Amino acid sequence: MTNLSTHEVEAIGYVGGVVLALCLAPQIIQVVRTKSAEDISYAWQGLYLVGLSINLAYLVLLGAVAGYVAVIIEIALLLVLVVCKFFFDRKRAQQVRNEGQFMQDERLVVEGDEKSDRLSLAV
Repeated sequence: MTNLSTHEVEAIGYVGGVVLALCLAPQIIQVVRTKSAEDISYAWQGLYLVGLSINLAYLVLLGAVAGYVAVIIEIALLLVLVVCKFFFDRKRAQQVRNEGQFMQDERLVVEGDEKSDRLSLAV
């Protein structure tokens, strides 16, 4: 079929697989830098994980070590991304709740000041 040895073919598989697996690394770095994963959907992550899991099963059944090692790396990086998204989404939701509480407290103070101004004018 080809003039390449089995080792050379395996090497190509490992290199290609690792490069593909590392494609998630820049996304993880971006999420950590910006402390936001709002643009990444859980649906995409779930479907991606299902697809990777099916591919992993297939490659294990074939005995394609170069393929399934890369898929395992990719699954690990995807799980890091899922954890980052969960953490930053939760943190953002807490900030929004805190800001909402702050705004509500501030409104009460302003309304209280207006009432005290009216009382001082009435006296």
